Order: sequence, then structure tokens, then C-alpha cells
Amino acid sequence: MRNEKNPDRYRELCTPFESDEAFTSALGEFLDVVAEARVKYKIPDVVVRVSGFVLRNGEEVQLGAGAYFGNSVNELPILAAAYGGARNAWAQLIDKIAGGNLKD
Repeated sequence: MRNEKNPDRYRELCTPFESDEAFTSALGEFLDVVAEARVKYKIPDVVVRVSGFVLRNGEEVQLGAGAYFGNSVNELPILAAAYGGARNAWAQLIDKIAGGNLKD
């Protein structure tokens, strides 16, 4: 699994959308690209979870959304595997922090 570590890019991507409509439009375009890539690269099942920020009444609000492409029977097992992997990585990080070993 890939895990990009680019704090500058992340900060840039956290810039809030000006409206819910702008977020929804960008998300729709993003999902169109994912759908096309799925076919191009012959990936039968794809789960997408995203999070972004929107300005509402001058306040930043975090929104989440998702989509699934493929055989819906496979969606939950894919999400469960992703959750398990993320949970294990998180537990390893906590162990490193607790042990004072942050060099890895």
C-alpha cells in the first residue's frame, strides 16, 4: 500500500472549497477519473473514501464521501481488509511512540 508523505502538498489540498457545490463538482470529476482508470487498468473492485473541507458561513467544515465500483459483494471485505491494515499500522506507530523509537 502506498502512503504519500508530503506535508506541503497535504496543506495545499486542505484548502477549503468555497461551497458544497464546488466540493461536489470536484468529487464528481475525481470519481469520473477513478472510474475510467478502473477500466483502463482492469481493476474489478475499487473502494474510494475521501475527505475534504468546505467553507460554510465563514467556517471550515470537513466532509466525507465515498463510492464503490465493482461487485458490491466485495465492498465490505475490501473495507475490512483496509481497516485492519490501517489499524495494525496505527498500533505499530503507537508502540514506537510509547517505546521512544521514532527513527523507523
